[in-house]
Amino acid sequence: MGMVRNKVLPNRAVERYDGRTQCRVSTHLINVMPDGKIFPCPDMMYAPAMQMGEIQGNWLQKSPLQPHPDMHCAACEAYAWCRGNCMKNLYLGYVKKDERHRVNVVEPICELVRFMGREIDRHDPHAWFAQAALPVRKQLIDAEVYEYVEIMP
Repeated sequence: MGMVRNKVLPNRAVERYDGRTQCRVSTHLINVMPDGKIFPCPDMMYAPAMQMGEIQGNWLQKSPLQPHPDMHCAACEAYAWCRGNCMKNLYLGYVKKDERHRVNVVEPICELVRFMGREIDRHDPHAWFAQAALPVRKQLIDAEVYEYVEIMP
């Protein structure tokens, strides 16, 4: 439904969170370890460079998993409704240049997102939304769960 909402109401995909409605580890998700170290992504807690804070030291900084020029998302046909997807996968595949991860994880997920977008379009979501009852439209507009599009393996 996040993809449907981003297609039907494209302004909702950019009006909050600086236009980043993808993986929340880049914007507002933290994982606190028992030792007090803070990481953005539960899958990246093995990487010291991913540490973004520490309770004992009383510090917290912006997540290191941020959009990067090596990530090809902005040029993708799906970016308007996907908004970037899993930052861990994009980081490993494009920034760290892990070819195996890019070919076996990132690219298949991205192709799935593009396929889903085309399938959604085949069912004319704009016409569906225009004919939906006002409470249904309001729910789609206001539901926080639809603010994100995350497709993770």
